[in-house]
Amino acid sequence: MKNFQFKQYDFEVFDVSPQMRVAVRSAWAEKVKAGKCGNFIANMEKLIAKVAQVPLDYKVPFRASFLVFPEGKEFGNVLGLPIEQGMCEAGVALDKNYPLALMVDENWFENGFDKELSLQQQVGLIHELGHIVHGAYFRKMGCMGEGFAELLPHYLMGVEAQNSAHRQKVLSVPKQDLQTLDFIHQNGMFALEAPDGANTQELKSYMSVYLWMLGYVKRLENKYQLDKFGAVSKMLKNFAAFDKQSWQNKMTEAANLVDMTPAEMLQTKMLQLEGKKYLADAACRTQLWAKNREGERI
Repeated sequence: MKNFQFKQYDFEVFDVSPQMRVAVRSAWAEKVKAGKCGNFIANMEKLIAKVAQVPLDYKVPFRASFLVFPEGKEFGNVLGLPIEQGMCEAGVALDKNYPLALMVDENWFENGFDKELSLQQQVGLIHELGHIVHGAYFRKMGCMGEGFAELLPHYLMGVEAQNSAHRQKVLSVPKQDLQTLDFIHQNGMFALEAPDGANTQELKSYMSVYLWMLGYVKRLENKYQLDKFGAVSKMLKNFAAFDKQSWQNKMTEAANLVDMTPAEMLQTKMLQLEGKKYLADAACRTQLWAKNREGERI
């Protein structure tokens, strides 16, 4: 890809590995090529490789792109969010096959991570990579993209089974606090709770869209007799076709795919509660298995 100008900056684009592309201000290019940002790159490459191994029906091998941008008010202005640093999806096409990039602030990109990534950090970063994955298929399905980004680490990659703390937080959200997709589409992910950086994914809006997506995928699995990877691959393929239609049509098509009306899918909590029931049942099965194992040892 050719170098380009974005806002008032000139960017140089190059691949730091076959699976990772970066766009940095021209003044930073030599620094990156000299390996001075290697900690961030190495850690992200490991996570990118894990995402690439998820057996989805990728159109082409997965590759993630990063737009490295200065901290400050303009950072948030580009994203349309009340933040001045961090990492978030950005509609800057650095790869024709994966047109969503992740914007990351220059300080983080240069200094990387202080220590080995915790499970929570890995989940958060894989969530962001999830936006690149679904961006190859759909970008205009509202908060369903956030649901997919949560589904990727927790369900598709099996982290939920390892992270009992997160599972318990999700299961402890009362029905009345779950948000419908219609509410989130109209008001945004941060309508009731402000983002706080490290714990953003524990906001009720994020847990709501995760449970919604989990319920949606479980319906696909049951209806079409697919495993979770086949069901998500089917969803991505269909959403790619719906994405080009009007909002009303694509919501109707998405609802039809799981035998629901648009009102049921968007304005009720049916799918959220179905996803929550699946998680609760899975937790019970895990506890029973552990109890049986303990009995065998005794």
